[in-house]
Amino acid sequence: MLIGLFLGGMNEDNFARSMQLYGGLSFHLGASDDIGALIVAVLAGSVAGIRALRLRANGRLNKKLEQARARALFLRAFRNRSK
Repeated sequence: MLIGLFLGGMNEDNFARSMQLYGGLSFHLGASDDIGALIVAVLAGSVAGIRALRLRANGRLNKKLEQARARALFLRAFRNRSK
């Protein structure tokens, strides 16, 4: 988030410049591989979102988050110990 704060203006300027040069978003969706990548990205986001909603509905989301935090703490402690 901090990187986005610093690079946001620069990215916005470059995006606006590319839109002016190429005439909008149409150049991004011209090739079949671009459309395929867009479909894969949308499907991946949808699957992740649906899985999170199902976990939350079953009350298992908090348990999964606690397990992930415990794993991260364990790995951090293990790395610090090995130094």
